[in-house]
Amino acid sequence: MRNKIIVSLMLMLMTAACMPRMYAETGRKFDVRKFQKIKEGETTKQYITTAFGAPQQTGVKESGKEMWTYLFLSLEAPSHCICSTPSPLFTHRFMRMTITYDGDRVFEKSYEMSREKEDEKKAQ
Repeated sequence: MRNKIIVSLMLMLMTAACMPRMYAETGRKFDVRKFQKIKEGETTKQYITTAFGAPQQTGVKESGKEMWTYLFLSLEAPSHCICSTPSPLFTHRFMRMTITYDGDRVFEKSYEMSREKEDEKKAQ
């Protein structure tokens, strides 16, 4: 599903070539500080729903445990002609949080995200 969204947004941005700045996003951002407060074996579904809202995806793992996924993706193309510049075609921001439950309690949690622009500048 995520790959389809990324490909669709990339195609949209690439076909725009010399159009003004374009921006697209899907999902919603989540606060990493709230994620860090989640305690495996203690935090309930009610807390997760209150803190983050309804998940974008739900599923069941092979183990039978319920899994909720929260996603956020944004893509931005610069306002100049992207077909005539050596700069990247677009910038993106990606966040994904996955919560696995054992009954009503968090069993396992994970998140991943793209680096912020400031972190990328420091790395150069």
